[in-house]
Amino acid sequence: MSFEDDLIRWPVPGTDDYQHNTDIHFHLHGFPNCVGMVDGTLVPLWRRPSKDGSAYIDRKDRYSLNATLVVNVETRILLLGVGCKRSLCNL
Repeated sequence: MSFEDDLIRWPVPGTDDYQHNTDIHFHLHGFPNCVGMVDGTLVPLWRRPSKDGSAYIDRKDRYSLNATLVVNVETRILLLGVGCKRSLCNL
């Protein structure tokens, strides 16, 4: 995560990168003004966390974290949220 600020960033509207993503998404999928696609997964934990362990129990009765990502047309990560990380919890 030490590289997060250098590698994970939302494209700035009006830039070539932003326009490229919206054009490709519209061409491939028909979504106008779409910058990226969202998906999520559960990241299993090896054991129960020592602090607030019961808060980590998922729908399959395992300990895990929820991860949500937004990726651009080249599958580059634009936004990442794991658990209640600051980048998504403050939106």
